[in-house]
Amino acid sequence: MSSGASLRRQAERGEVAEAYLTPDDEVYVVRNSVWAKAGMTPFGGCLCIGCLEKRLGRRLGPEDFDRTSPFENTILCTCGSPRLLYRRRPWPRSMFRRL
Repeated sequence: MSSGASLRRQAERGEVAEAYLTPDDEVYVVRNSVWAKAGMTPFGGCLCIGCLEKRLGRRLGPEDFDRTSPFENTILCTCGSPRLLYRRRPWPRSMFRRL
């Protein structure tokens, strides 16, 4: 299994890293301010979407994700759990069942 740093390097080089992700994975990057509001420090760990939302006291929306991250602006942003894809959604809400 590759590390997150390895996946990031692959994404930055434009290589497809989909093979490492399953439909249940939640690999994402939110804006620094969102991460800090959740009580997290930079590189201070990982949280699933549900745990991050619980700490924030609200659901995430597309504006919360860091669109400059390779995880958010490459093929990787089309991979992940239905919950993550719904929160990230650049697509109309009507394409998703309620999550």
